[in-house]
Amino acid sequence: MGASAGPYGYTLTIWTSGAVLIHARGVPDGLRAILFMLGGVAAFAIIGSAAFRWEPAHTVRAISHPVLWASFNFLPAIGSVAAVTLFVDWVGGVLLWPVAGFFATSLYLLSVAGQMTLLEAQEFESFDPEPREARLDE
Repeated sequence: MGASAGPYGYTLTIWTSGAVLIHARGVPDGLRAILFMLGGVAAFAIIGSAAFRWEPAHTVRAISHPVLWASFNFLPAIGSVAAVTLFVDWVGGVLLWPVAGFFATSLYLLSVAGQMTLLEAQEFESFDPEPREARLDE
């Protein structure tokens, strides 16, 4: 459940943001659809790279139950879609599509990161990826 909460919230965010764009500007042609996707990919690449300080992650963490409950990303998803809804009137033409994809993805990722950061110090537990062997004397 915890592993699917982020992708599920993002799916709702990006799909609904796309629906807002389609309602406001009509069905995109192939180029505009690709530009929307590239905007989202760019946001993931930039925010993901910055999150790991431009280096790959070296540790793995397990998610505890309180963080699982916090990962139901209602506010980040709603906030991102609301922002895109307001945003469609400010940018016009072909530029709207990649900027909206970038904007929706960035807002969602940064909101989720902020939400998780608030709980990280007390809620994340270190995780040993190597299973311990059970000892009879413990």
